[in-house]
Amino acid sequence: METYLLIVSVALFLGVMGIIAMLEHRRRTEKAQFDQTLLALTACLDVLRATQAESNAQTVQLKQALAQLQATIEWGANCSTETVRASSAELAAAVEKTAGQLQTAVAHHQKALDTTFMRAAEQLSVSASARSKELLSETQRTTKAIGELKASLEESVKFDTKP
Repeated sequence: METYLLIVSVALFLGVMGIIAMLEHRRRTEKAQFDQTLLALTACLDVLRATQAESNAQTVQLKQALAQLQATIEWGANCSTETVRASSAELAAAVEKTAGQLQTAVAHHQKALDTTFMRAAEQLSVSASARSKELLSETQRTTKAIGELKASLEESVKFDTKP
């Protein structure tokens, strides 16, 4: 029985040693995987830190660019406001000057039209007067001719009535 007990003890010892060896192998494999995962995660963390640092630098640059853009826009708006005010004043003066020139031009044009109408009226009056004189003269000739015709007809009638 001792032998049997010894064999069983050796078998148990070898089984336990096999289990320990398998557990040790598993531990080493898991540790190697853990180390590889740790290295990968460390590399990722470094990349993320570098990206964050670059992003922060870009954010700072972006903030500076936005601040410059805002300052430029405000300066442009102020300049535009001043330019608009100055332009408005210049425009108002130019409009007033142009309105005055336009009024003067309209007055000159109206005088020219009045003069033209007066000349046309005078010419029309002269032409109408000349035509009226011609018509009067024609009427008088016609009246005289009618009178002569009448006298001739009366003479003719008297001549026919004399036996």
